[in-house]
Amino acid sequence: MDVGFRDWGLIKRRWEAWWGCGYLDRPVLQVYAPKRAPDRLDPIKVGRLDERGTDPEVRHADADHIIESAKRRLAETYLGGEALAHCNPGWSVGHAAFCGCGVRFRDETVWAEPLAGGGEDRYPEYSHDPENRWWRWFCEFQKEAARRGEGRYMLLPHLGNPTFDTLAQIRGSTRLMIDIARDRQLVKAQMGRLGEIMRGIYGSQMRAVGEDPSVEGYLNAYGAWSPGTSLGLEADEAVSISPGDFMDIVMPDTMAIMGTVEYNMYHVDGVNYVKHLDALLGVPEIRAIQWIPGAGHMGLRQWIPLIRRIQAKRKPVLIYSQAADCVSEVLEAIGGLRPEGLAICVHAGSEDDAERLIGKVESLFR
Repeated sequence: MDVGFRDWGLIKRRWEAWWGCGYLDRPVLQVYAPKRAPDRLDPIKVGRLDERGTDPEVRHADADHIIESAKRRLAETYLGGEALAHCNPGWSVGHAAFCGCGVRFRDETVWAEPLAGGGEDRYPEYSHDPENRWWRWFCEFQKEAARRGEGRYMLLPHLGNPTFDTLAQIRGSTRLMIDIARDRQLVKAQMGRLGEIMRGIYGSQMRAVGEDPSVEGYLNAYGAWSPGTSLGLEADEAVSISPGDFMDIVMPDTMAIMGTVEYNMYHVDGVNYVKHLDALLGVPEIRAIQWIPGAGHMGLRQWIPLIRRIQAKRKPVLIYSQAADCVSEVLEAIGGLRPEGLAICVHAGSEDDAERLIGKVESLFR
């Protein structure tokens, strides 16, 4: 694995200690910043990327464009601490596309079109066809991205969110919520059926990622490295259901997926998702929690008590700092939290700020 000036062995040991809810010599830091002196790139190629990137379909579904854009980001981005680069199209709806949904490309994202058919008491027909256009495209993308990456970035074993969100994309979010109110057994049956498909998708792609000889270990959707198979788990649509429905409908499938990998992390997204936190903390099989407060609620100080709740359950936690003065915010957070099992992702304004932050944190633990 090519991590530039950094010690790959040390990066691995820090992540391994974190997964064990410990720490090696300091908390894990994922630090990203604009490079002080970006790597030289072919100006003609950069201009072509900028020009072609104005087309949403090219930006999201042209393999060459996605790979070259990942290389450009790597050339322009300082990666500090335990931050690692990845290359992925970034869809949240790819699994629905694999099951037959149409897709719509927008400037910043890709939307799925719910499948036609079905009715109040039955779902539209769906399956995972190995000849599906988008499945074949993603499999070829992964092979090409691995070939051209040469160990400079890692691949992710998925192209979308897990089962509950995928079911919402197939059925339509509003229809799914109505189904839960009217016939929860119907929804649970569909979660079981789709969950089996999803586990097949994850397994296939996990094997493909593991075959890349230029990298070591696995990276999840939240940038956490692990020595064994790993997934980031989420159910963003569950923000609209009660904690009881969450445990009854969503968690059985989540538990089944967790059983297929060695390392898992659950994504707690936004202040309205906190209602499910106690239930998640009560599941021993959940290895780690990612906490991101969401737009308008960033800032670590106000979330220290919540993060302590996670730490009290002996679960590693990944948190975020996007403050202009990231150094002060991160140092304050470290002062209020246990270093064991603590990882902080930081988007610094400059490489100077990034280096200063890492130096300050390391000085605290000497």
